[in-house]
Amino acid sequence: MTILGVFLGIPFGRMLLQGMANSFSSELYKMEASVPPMSYFYTGVMVLIYVLAAQIATYSKIRRLDFIEALKNRMT
Repeated sequence: MTILGVFLGIPFGRMLLQGMANSFSSELYKMEASVPPMSYFYTGVMVLIYVLAAQIATYSKIRRLDFIEALKNRMT
C-alpha cells in the first residue's frame, strides 16, 4: 500500500508544485517548478524506511499484548 501511495503521490505532488508555481508567478516574474529526479528516489526510500520502522514498532507492541486478559476485561 505504501509503494502504491508513493507512486500515486509523485504525479499529484508534481501537479501541486506546478499549481503553486503558477499561482505565485506574475507578469513581472516567473517561478520555476523544478525538482531533481534523484529527489524522488530519496523521498521514496525515506518513506519506505519510516513505514518499515513504524511497522516493526507496532508489531512488537502487538506481540506483547495479552489477548486473553484483554478479552476478560472486555467481558466484565
